[in-house]
Amino acid sequence: MAMSSTPTIASLTLDAVAPDGQRLAITLEIGTPYHRETSEWACPVALVGLYEQLSDACGDDSFQALCMAVSLAQDLLQDFQEKGGALLIEGDRFQLEPYAFGPAARRTR
Repeated sequence: MAMSSTPTIASLTLDAVAPDGQRLAITLEIGTPYHRETSEWACPVALVGLYEQLSDACGDDSFQALCMAVSLAQDLLQDFQEKGGALLIEGDRFQLEPYAFGPAARRTR
């Protein structure tokens, strides 16, 4: 796992085809939000197989940090698709839209 030491609270493994045709597996992992020594919260996020390491998403509270981590993962997967990559689950096209919330959900309507 490429995340910090907090327990993983959500994960998803996808097959992917990069724009150059290379096949890879991507594992999305969201960790448990934690309180930093500063007043902010952070939430680990990883896209193993696509990015070596991502910075933890930060927010004013644990819920905001969690939302920011999910949003970061969605944005990076969307970017992968927009650059010509394909995401698959069990051989079928993986659709990000059902996972969207906030501004991302409004863009899909």
